[in-house]
Amino acid sequence: MQDTKLIKLSWISAILGILLLLLVKDHLELEYSQIKNLDSSLLDQKVRTTGIVKSIYENPDSYFVIIKSGNQSIGVSIFSKDLEIKNDSILEVEGTLNEFNNKLSINADKVWI
Repeated sequence: MQDTKLIKLSWISAILGILLLLLVKDHLELEYSQIKNLDSSLLDQKVRTTGIVKSIYENPDSYFVIIKSGNQSIGVSIFSKDLEIKNDSILEVEGTLNEFNNKLSINADKVWI
């Protein structure tokens, strides 16, 4: 009898813990990383950075922009056309850091202008 109560309590605790983690993860924010601090050790990880738009390449369903901060720049793929991106605007980006043609770039999940 004691074993079944203990097992039930264990399952309830595990399920509540998982639910709590799922609720909390949406409210956690990534720390800002300067573009100069983004390197290959962060590949496939979520990053958040900001910079000034220096180049914009439009495709039918996406943008590819180059943002610059200080002397460093990085490419950002934005798969949305709901934004009005202009040169010299400040862009804040959250997304996954990846490598394309031996250069680092970010696949944006969230973008703020």
